[in-house]
Amino acid sequence: MIRKAFATAGLAVLVGLTSLIAADEKPKSIKEVMANHKKDQLRAQIQAGLKEGTPDWAALQKKTQSYAANAAELVNFDPPKGDKEAYKKVAKDFADAIKAVDTAAQAKDAKAATAALQKSQGMCMTCHKAHR
Repeated sequence: MIRKAFATAGLAVLVGLTSLIAADEKPKSIKEVMANHKKDQLRAQIQAGLKEGTPDWAALQKKTQSYAANAAELVNFDPPKGDKEAYKKVAKDFADAIKAVDTAAQAKDAKAATAALQKSQGMCMTCHKAHR
């Protein structure tokens, strides 16, 4: 009985550590960043949250922080096609724009967050057309 309890506790600790390690892993490619982006749909969730009369700032701030971290990862990779320096510039511009969304959300400024999110709107297609 005691052995079973220790085994169960050990398994719980192992699962917990594994999930912590997985959460800290950085994406290994642009494809992984984009897969996370598509899976999480953070942009759509942030847009919807900002449209609420009184946003749930705690939830929104977690999403903008995650989106900014994800966007910042893009500058670490080389593009599948196109000029590497042009890609780095557009990736940095996009990361900066999403960081502005996060900064505004952390300040609970829905108007500024919405404006920054709108500013980043066309950047996705610009990058996709030239580098995907």
